[in-house]
Amino acid sequence: GRDPGGIIVTMLIGIVGGQMCFIAETIQPGAYYITEAANMSLQDPHTRASLMIYYSFSTLTCSGYGDIIPAIPLTRTMAWIEAVISQFYLVVLVAGMVCAQNVVHGTTIVLGVTWAVEILERGPEAVGVIDTVFGAGAIAGGVLAIARAGRNRLASDIAVGTVLWPVPLLLIVVWPPPATVFAATLLMGVGKPLVDVNFTTLVQRIVATTSLARVFGVFQGAWYSTMALGALVAPLLIDGLGSRWTLTILAVAIGVPTLLVLPRCLRLDATLRAPEGSDLLRGIPIFAPLPQSAIESLARHLVHEVAVAGTRILRDGESADRFLIIRSGRVAVTQDGRYLLDEGPGV
Repeated sequence: GRDPGGIIVTMLIGIVGGQMCFIAETIQPGAYYITEAANMSLQDPHTRASLMIYYSFSTLTCSGYGDIIPAIPLTRTMAWIEAVISQFYLVVLVAGMVCAQNVVHGTTIVLGVTWAVEILERGPEAVGVIDTVFGAGAIAGGVLAIARAGRNRLASDIAVGTVLWPVPLLLIVVWPPPATVFAATLLMGVGKPLVDVNFTTLVQRIVATTSLARVFGVFQGAWYSTMALGALVAPLLIDGLGSRWTLTILAVAIGVPTLLVLPRCLRLDATLRAPEGSDLLRGIPIFAPLPQSAIESLARHLVHEVAVAGTRILRDGESADRFLIIRSGRVAVTQDGRYLLDEGPGV
């Protein structure tokens, strides 16, 4: 059956989008071209609001009938954003978690200096120590992410990795000795590869192959922009509120929403599966060292062919333009008419 969470999200997007359209038309009359049939009783605010919600859902489902058309750049942009979000809201969910982590990452670049001076009471060398601890955590997190790659927990691991950035900051707020700074930094290091390693694979499962390049291009821009945003906002927050309140705001603003979407991530893991043939490729020594994202990318291009008994698949000396893998059955290998051996699945 359909995911109720997805239905609720779609309904919310449609209603909120309709309200935004209503506001745009109210502030700037003529923001939409409205046909005479749809223009009936438009002066009534209630009718105008319901008409804009109708338009919003038409845009959301990509079933616009041409009776309401955005007429200015603002409303055209709103329509484009709503259509994209409706089609890729799962991708937006995952990207939101990744960008949330990057906001914290950018902020902790600045906070690391604060910790080195205020808590560790050391000079610039303490920043290097903090970075070293983070690197150790990232190595451990990378091993953990790779070990869990085949368990189909991509979305939930991304959520856990995102939570491991803001929540440890609360430890520093509550109990700020140097040991806590190192423990929090270690946990953030563990969380980083849980997001990075699983992100590419998960997006490949959600987005059509033809759209991957554009989607990843947008994500890369959002990735670095949110990190820069965190680094820019951190000094302002620290100067105005102090480091402890800055840590608290980050932990609550990023951690709580991520915890709320964790059940949605678990449902997403239950519905998304690796492409057919991924396990077959993983069992072949030449492909085994590849990351899961590369394995799944290759699996999407596998072509299934059936050869009846007695079919000659390839003749000795012929040019081969394909990489052949036996999925099931047995294949006899001969040379100059002399039988050599049988090969089975996975070869």
